[in-house]
Parts: sequence; C-alpha cells; structure tokens
Amino acid sequence: MEYKLLNGEVWSSDELLLRMNDDDFYYNFLGENALSSSTCKDLLRGVKYYEHNKRKPKSSQALTDGRLIHLAALEPHRMEELQTIDASSRRVKKFLDFKKEYGDVYLRSEVLNASSIAEGLLRNDKVSSILENSQKEVSYFGTYRDLPFRVKVDIDNGDRIVDLKTTSDISGFKWDAKKYHYDLQAALYLEITGKSTFDFLVLDKKTGEIGYWTTSEEFIQSGYNKLDKAIDTFILSRDAEYDPYQEMSEGEL
Repeated sequence: MEYKLLNGEVWSSDELLLRMNDDDFYYNFLGENALSSSTCKDLLRGVKYYEHNKRKPKSSQALTDGRLIHLAALEPHRMEELQTIDASSRRVKKFLDFKKEYGDVYLRSEVLNASSIAEGLLRNDKVSSILENSQKEVSYFGTYRDLPFRVKVDIDNGDRIVDLKTTSDISGFKWDAKKYHYDLQAALYLEITGKSTFDFLVLDKKTGEIGYWTTSEEFIQSGYNKLDKAIDTFILSRDAEYDPYQEMSEGEL
C-alpha cells in the first residue's frame, strides 16, 4: 500500500512504518507532512491557532514531565540515553549553557521524579498485567478522508489501545478528557489502527494515584465529530482564498 503525504511525496507503508521508529522522522518530517491528533486539536481552534503552533511548537513543564513519565513507564531503557544536568532550575545559566550545547536536556531532579512516579504505577497489579501482555510505543500510519495521519499507540494490547495520561488532579480527568479533546484522539486512533477499544490509564503526577477509564460509543462519536470539524478547518487552511483574519470567537456571557 502507498500513501501520499501532504508535500506530495508518495511512500510505501512498509518504508513509512520502518522509518517511523526514528523519533526525528516521526516528529519532525511527518510532523510537517502528515496530520496527527495534536494538529487536529489545534485545528479545532481555527486556522490562525493552527498556523501559530506550526511556527512555535508547544513547550511547557507539564509536557516535559509527561514525556519523562511516559519514558520511565513504557520505555525505561531509554532513560539512560537522556542528557541530564544537576542544576537548581531550567532558568539558571548552567542549564541554559548545557542545553545550548546538547539540545534536549533534562534536570536530574525531573528524571528522578519521573522514575519514582513510574515505579509506583508499575507496582499496580492490573497495570503490570496489561504492560506484560502489550507492545509499547507502536506507530501506525493511515488515511482518513483521504488525508495522511500518523499515530503512536502507548500500549498496544491486542484489539485494545491503552493510552497513558498524566494529570495534576485525577479527580478532574473525566472533564479534562473532553476539555483537552481526548475523544478526538480516541476516535482517530481507532480509525487508523482498525482496533475496537480505547481505554485511558491515568496517573496523578502529584499524588501517584492511578485511574483507569474505558470509553463509550458516545465518547467516540463525539471524537469523530471533532475530527471531521478539524479536517474541514484544515481544508480551509489550504484554500488560497480563505482569510483567517476573519475568524472570530463570539458568544454571550
């Protein structure tokens, strides 16, 4: 099978899946030339927001902590590959100089904290059982409405996808799932992988509490509705006659 990327290049599925094991290819090359759940979430806010985030990738302490916890829980062997430095914060000159020389750099305290949180997660019997019978960080490629999409499954458990989410307040996850459009992600992942079930494994970064949420048909349908809206916006963004400066949020308070 062959796929046409956003830049017009045609790639075979075998070559894509092989190259997608490389983070640089997956996040940078395909980040420019294929859509993902992240880009679709941006598109829900409109063309201007989507174009802004293309020019200025998102970065925050929450994203950094989440990535480290994912690595510690799902790919612990990769923790040894990280460049770390013993500094008081990311703002001090020592850290900034080190980052300038090596690129992706983490505070040793961040890495130790992530490892500690992940260790608590892995001590849970249900979590341990799921992980033992699953593949981790599995890439898939496919199309929806004739557009190319990349997805990376955290935990590939037969016909079930389990996505690891981190939160600072697990009691609010049910509302966060809609706020952060996790329903869109679930719908897209099921569409591209062909699997039938999508669950969330949730870890509270502050308390170490663990949660497990299944998804309903209504939740997945809500995701498809958002996915279609995002794609409609993407199609608009490629229309030379569309003026994003006419976008405006309106409402009554």
